[in-house]
Amino acid sequence: MMAEPQLDIVRKIEILDRLKADLASFQAELYQALLKSDSDDFLAAGAKIIITCFLLTKRLGLNFGHLEKQIYQDTELFLEEENKVEEWYGDISALKDYWNLKR
Repeated sequence: MMAEPQLDIVRKIEILDRLKADLASFQAELYQALLKSDSDDFLAAGAKIIITCFLLTKRLGLNFGHLEKQIYQDTELFLEEENKVEEWYGDISALKDYWNLKR
């Protein structure tokens, strides 16, 4: 049985709002983990944020590959810009190398 069009629109709006609220909540969890210096909680919150971003991507009509491609492209852009994280630690290059291994 198909949902009525009006109900479907309400459900689509509701799920977007829920995902946005989850994203804010997980960001708060990430900050709490940083305050406690708890690496397990930090990883859990970070993973939840990434998963939620992928779910939002899907709900906005894009596929997961679109987000992954954008992340890869933005990593390359970060390398072109002056960035202290890259200059001091080389983390952006390391991330790009990681993405290249996955491809």
